[in-house]
Amino acid sequence: FFIVTRGKSRKGFCRGCIGRIESEKKRGEFVGLLYGGNSNPGTPKNGGLVRIEDMYPLTRHQAQLLLFISSASRRLELLCNPQLFSAICELSQDDLVVVKHKNGHLPGLVKNLMQIGRKDNKDDLYMLAFEVEFVKPPLSLFSAADIIQVVPSYSVPLGLQWKDAILEVGSVVEVVSNSGITVYGVIRWLGVPGGKTGEWAGIELDYDVKGCSDGMYGGQRFFTCKEKRALFVPITKCSPDGRFLSASTGKEILKSTDTPPPPYEDTAEDVPPIPESEAPLLLVGKMKGIQGHINSCYLDAQGFVPAESVMNFRTHLGCDTFQTEEKPEEFITVLFQKVLCTEPLLKLRSKRETSQDAYTFQIFLEKEQMGHIPTVQQLMDTSCLSGDLKFETMPSCLIVQMPRFGNKYKMFSHIIPSLKLDITDLLYNPRECFVCGRLAEYECLQCLPDRKLQPGRIKQYCTTCNAQIHNHPSRQGHSPSALAVPVEVPTDTPVPRHTMELFAVLCIQTSHYVSFVKYGSDVHSWIFFDSMADRCDDQSGYNIPEVRACPELGDFLSQPEEELSQANPSQAPELVRRLLCDSYMFL
Repeated sequence: FFIVTRGKSRKGFCRGCIGRIESEKKRGEFVGLLYGGNSNPGTPKNGGLVRIEDMYPLTRHQAQLLLFISSASRRLELLCNPQLFSAICELSQDDLVVVKHKNGHLPGLVKNLMQIGRKDNKDDLYMLAFEVEFVKPPLSLFSAADIIQVVPSYSVPLGLQWKDAILEVGSVVEVVSNSGITVYGVIRWLGVPGGKTGEWAGIELDYDVKGCSDGMYGGQRFFTCKEKRALFVPITKCSPDGRFLSASTGKEILKSTDTPPPPYEDTAEDVPPIPESEAPLLLVGKMKGIQGHINSCYLDAQGFVPAESVMNFRTHLGCDTFQTEEKPEEFITVLFQKVLCTEPLLKLRSKRETSQDAYTFQIFLEKEQMGHIPTVQQLMDTSCLSGDLKFETMPSCLIVQMPRFGNKYKMFSHIIPSLKLDITDLLYNPRECFVCGRLAEYECLQCLPDRKLQPGRIKQYCTTCNAQIHNHPSRQGHSPSALAVPVEVPTDTPVPRHTMELFAVLCIQTSHYVSFVKYGSDVHSWIFFDSMADRCDDQSGYNIPEVRACPELGDFLSQPEEELSQANPSQAPELVRRLLCDSYMFL
């Protein structure tokens, strides 16, 4: 079984369709049957051809769950959150879930997995739905896409067991979902409610949850609290509040199991990047990416890092202010120098022949030197010429910091990213004449904005062209400077171009960092990381990170530079606008 995840709509199949492979037509192309007809969605019909790169394989169980989701876009949305979808696929009786219901979210217990549809022949496929019992009955049926949080019984962390935990009235507890969402509260009642078996807990939550009561359950009052704050669940679904474990001075609550987790071993195994075709499915979704906390965040190889780990990492970096402030430049320097033990990425040389190492390149210039909406290429060229700086060697990676200071000052309201950065004329190497292509011996800062000479490009000339260009009345006041040219270099030596490709942009707005990252070679392969896309509760709550696909970025940046310079940022799509207005570092 498979689901179509990409490719243009074609006869038979479109994005979000569920199908089953019948045969292989040729290498990488298959004939498939299509599910989802109006009369009986579980009965297959002729589909057509589908390429292997356009589909994602499914088990029978996964296909049955997704088939009950009527909207193709909602199927793909769920599939883009593999952590949640994996948890949903493993749901069993009495697992706690939170479902979308009417205009809100309600907690409930899974009671049954229901087969929907007919199976008139062996190729037919039952759809699967969950029968969920709310805190207040009756039972209702929900598709997998309606479930937004899962707390399955197997979600206790490896190496820990809760059976010895001391839970009593007054204990602070949490109910944790596999996708990272946590509900906190205090146990107000313990017992066996009417019609139930086993011990249950009545929890007063820290914040309102639609569908919860004021302490009533099954028509009986067990305790009294604010409306929408009382949640009743089996005691097995409760665990001690992890926020207080590290500060606890009492009896140890968590007991290690007899078999501890294996220690980490560096196997020196080569771990290649995520394939471009798989990146959206693995990375996109809520509670994915980076959970922001107190101004900064980072990302690990698993695609998600919780806020607690962010703070722990910042503490280990050794600077007290790293725990309370946003300091990207200092953070990057400490990360590369102290943690990764990496040599400086840049070797810069000034005209005074002094050399210096750096991890980032800071743009310094006067605003009057640039147009209203500059490109990164123009900013780099102007900054290097103004400061008499050149790169001694071709950088393996270049981190360019824009002329702004945090969220307090921006020199330019908008900056246009350069998908390719040409640094040929910024290298401390022989260069070719801007006019005739022979070996250059002079460069001129005043010629940089000249509209008659391709504005924004560095101008360097051979001796002959330098004299001719500056013989013009409008350029006689220029002050071209001589270049250091090795004697042994022939004047007609061709100079290869050196370019770098943009792969990420860090943005900041009111101390809120976001980033755009290129995950493949396709022009549309951009994703957007937002560490604080949403918020659960206020002061005592937590940020909900999200990763979104943003192919519109590729469409916008692929326009010619002339069109980009005339574009109206206020008319651009939301994410494009954020990129243009809030860019801070380009990589």
